[in-house]
Amino acid sequence: VAPLPLVTITSSASIILCPGSTVTLTSSPAITYNWNTLELTQSISVSVSGTYNVTVTDINGCIGTKSATILPTIPVNAGNNLNYCVNNGPFTLTPGSPIGGTWSGLGILNPSTGNINPSGLSGKQMYIYTAGCSDTIEITYIPKLMAPIVSCSTTTNTSIQWSWMPVIGADSYQINLGSLWE
Repeated sequence: VAPLPLVTITSSASIILCPGSTVTLTSSPAITYNWNTLELTQSISVSVSGTYNVTVTDINGCIGTKSATILPTIPVNAGNNLNYCVNNGPFTLTPGSPIGGTWSGLGILNPSTGNINPSGLSGKQMYIYTAGCSDTIEITYIPKLMAPIVSCSTTTNTSIQWSWMPVIGADSYQINLGSLWE
């Protein structure tokens, strides 16, 4: 009497299945394989969570069975894309969900909190929030505008004429005279 075959199933990745990904399940070596997916190979690729069973037959004709459960994930959400003015200084990303994940990307100071130093960053940058699975957001960094060169001249003793060269990227200007004209 031959002993029953010792059947094992190994996976190519975590047993938590992220959206859009697949996991390869591989049975220990045998002569024949019969998965509950109706596949007859040593390895199968799965993209749906659930329990997968394999029944194998060894060289002695003995049969063994093993199962593996692939777990569904809680959806990961990094939040919304955003625009950020570089001259506003460091900032913290809105926490992603589920809580407890980490952020990665250019300028990240603290992966746990999502604190970013935007100094030297420009254009569009991708940030990844990972909490088991991952999601991304895009931040568009708006460059710091240069201060305009302002000149003024008096045309009478009751009026002043202000003029300046346009600043690329500026869509409005504000003049603050403070308490100069009290």
